[in-house]
Amino acid sequence: MKTTVKSSMILFVIAFLCQAFQNRNANAEDFSYLQNEGREYVVSGKIIGAPNGWFYLAHSELLKKDMRIDSTKITGGEFKFSGIIEGIAPFILGLPARNDKGEIIRGSMLYRGSLLLSPGHLRIEGEYGQLSKAHGTTAQNQYNIYTENNRIVNNRLYTVQKKLNGLNENNNEKARLENEIRIIETKQLDFLEKHVTEYRDSEVSAFILSKFATLDGKTLKAFYDRLSIEVQKSNSGKKLFQLI
Repeated sequence: MKTTVKSSMILFVIAFLCQAFQNRNANAEDFSYLQNEGREYVVSGKIIGAPNGWFYLAHSELLKKDMRIDSTKITGGEFKFSGIIEGIAPFILGLPARNDKGEIIRGSMLYRGSLLLSPGHLRIEGEYGQLSKAHGTTAQNQYNIYTENNRIVNNRLYTVQKKLNGLNENNNEKARLENEIRIIETKQLDFLEKHVTEYRDSEVSAFILSKFATLDGKTLKAFYDRLSIEVQKSNSGKKLFQLI
């Protein structure tokens, strides 16, 4: 009878410890989920004509040696990345490049310049060699609004600067082009002021402002002060403050 009681007690203790261990793991998983809640990102889409193989996502705005690179398989043009992120950050997508004969060669077809990684589901579609605008997350949608409003002005600025750089002598044409550049830059600031005022509670506004590092400190500080306290405390807000 004593042996039976002891055996039963041992089995009970083992069962209790197993349950406790399972509960601990479950609690850890639940805690991990709570920690990551609201920070998950998904980047998926379809690029028509893209070769099957590896697709790369670089967590950087510029190509550099120490940048973090994630990879996934792209099949039939479809792909999907996922992970965790704090706030927002620019990123670059890379696909194996092709030569004029359509053969895959070393190097990459890069998509960059207007992509923002943030919590949520970002959808990207397009054709190989020409990416359509990404959309889906609040951050990317707001960034799209800003870039679209500035597209015509930025294109004109590029054209005028190219003409100005091509002049060899000081003449009336140079003075005219320099004056036009000042007018265009004023329009850019008008667009910037309008966007920051409307989206003062968005970290995207701080990210955009950081692109204007050449502005004088007083002007940049005035824009910074329009941002909400929460945005000023964000990663992009802190980077912006360092430029002032």
